[in-house]
Amino acid sequence: MMKCIRTAFIFVVLAVVASIACFPARATKNSKHHNARPGIYQLAQTRNGRTSCWGVIIMFDKMTLKDSVDQDQITVVDAKYGRDLKSIMVWFVSDKGKRFTIEFKPGM
Repeated sequence: MMKCIRTAFIFVVLAVVASIACFPARATKNSKHHNARPGIYQLAQTRNGRTSCWGVIIMFDKMTLKDSVDQDQITVVDAKYGRDLKSIMVWFVSDKGKRFTIEFKPGM
């Protein structure tokens, strides 16, 4: 059961990262403020004067994550070219395991 949930979670993360290029970024005044409802949200930030989607925020409803997700527990792949993106991404868990943020490292 746990392996199935982890596999489904990895699939969702891959689908989310792949979809970043498919949806236009919505600029917000402060990227920290987002809808607290469950769902997948774009992380719109302004970096070097360019406002764009620099990651995703996944909000959970009933499920929670542990305090952190180790590098061997996540797969981040560019769906178009099949490249591994883990080396240029950072991720963290917050809000008592209810929010999972994946974003490009600064300068990437």
